[in-house]
Amino acid sequence: MDIAMMRNEGKRVMDEQEKKKEASLKDTAYQYIKEKILCGSLRPGEVINEKQLQEDLGFSRTPVREALAKLSNEELVDIMPSRCMTVSHISLSEVKMLYQARSLIEPFIAKLVAMDPDVEKLGDFKTRFQHVAQSSFADTGEDLDSEFHTYLASCTKNKYLCRMEENLLSKCRLVRVVSSRSIKERAEQSNEEHLAIINALLKQDGTEAAKAVLRHLEKTIEGYQSVLESFNLFDV
Repeated sequence: MDIAMMRNEGKRVMDEQEKKKEASLKDTAYQYIKEKILCGSLRPGEVINEKQLQEDLGFSRTPVREALAKLSNEELVDIMPSRCMTVSHISLSEVKMLYQARSLIEPFIAKLVAMDPDVEKLGDFKTRFQHVAQSSFADTGEDLDSEFHTYLASCTKNKYLCRMEENLLSKCRLVRVVSSRSIKERAEQSNEEHLAIINALLKQDGTEAAKAVLRHLEKTIEGYQSVLESFNLFDV
């Protein structure tokens, strides 16, 4: 290999390494900002301070801006005409649409999981739902509800279902962050609904598991509609 070829090869390797580094920084920034939104550190409507995020992460502007653009595509961040960025608002009508979409997807997921359930893993979820007061904790970021439904989607080994479910659950988690302090009375009922889903899956009863999922989603949206309207937490 002559000197020119060696230089070209060296440049190619360095370019590839730089691209991998940039992708890693973008992914780190994306995960960091997304978690701040979903745990409530950044609230709906709040202006996002890019410079502060850059300082917190120790990154340049580019990976932070790219991460925010990705979050905008997921409708967790709004980019305003002035280039100002805010955490997305969410309306009650949008909440209804989210749960309508979940009602189409999740019963099908439950039927698939019921065909070959992982008894040990479902038993672990059952124990956890039996011993928590509330399956979503805005203050600590723990979210057993999302973890459970994400797990069920992963069992299908269908990347498209998993991707759709991840996006829906992210938005639903944002809803719970906003509303959790006002609807704590739903917590115990929600845990019982999750246990009903798990019991049906353990019995490999796909029809009952699908029905249990639908009951859970219907009760959840009923709770949001009756309570959140009175607290005026969301736009109509």
